[in-house]
Amino acid sequence: LTYGVGKSDVGNSVAVNTGGEILMAGTSDGKFNVVKFTGSGEVDTGFQTNFANIPAVYGNCNSVRFTPDGQHILLAGTSLETGTSTAITLVQLNLDGALDTTFGTQGVMTQGMGGYRDSNSISFDTEGNILVAGTGGTGGNQFSLVKFNKTGEPNEDFNGNSENATFISGYNFIGTSVTVDSNGDILMAGTRINFPSSNYCVFKLNADGTRNENFGDHGLLVRE
Repeated sequence: LTYGVGKSDVGNSVAVNTGGEILMAGTSDGKFNVVKFTGSGEVDTGFQTNFANIPAVYGNCNSVRFTPDGQHILLAGTSLETGTSTAITLVQLNLDGALDTTFGTQGVMTQGMGGYRDSNSISFDTEGNILVAGTGGTGGNQFSLVKFNKTGEPNEDFNGNSENATFISGYNFIGTSVTVDSNGDILMAGTRINFPSSNYCVFKLNADGTRNENFGDHGLLVRE
């Protein structure tokens, strides 16, 4: 199955609901886009999403998930903030593709602090709050994990700082995936770049965003 929307389409993430319906999210002509297919691969023409008038969705959509209750669709990616600065961007949709206006600001939440912020993967904690993994920080690439409440507001209790984020010290880490284990601990995977080579790495956090000191080297495991 191949499918095109614009002149330049990139598919980055896929999700499937309990009914076997398929969501494919990515970027179309420089904007967020998501397409819904039936389980047999037909385009669901009743699913209508219009991002035309939302400036925040000009960027790359990197992840799509159904929310834990199965009632909404959450997209995460990166959008241009100002100049060369980028922002974490979340968009929540109803199941028919319309924006969920109860989430964030009319369905959209952006968080930029100047500099480079990237979101590559999303997961949910045991209470349904949102975890966003990617790259951020100032001065270089660092693992970034940001937490939002299920309604889109930043969770300011996470890691005890106003940025509702955990940045892993040390440059040249790229966070690409996040999940939550059965104990509620958070696992992030990614890459440590040590030019000219690179290494697998996994970082483990407690549910409150602090390092899990019992895992690897102060929470970080690097495969040399």
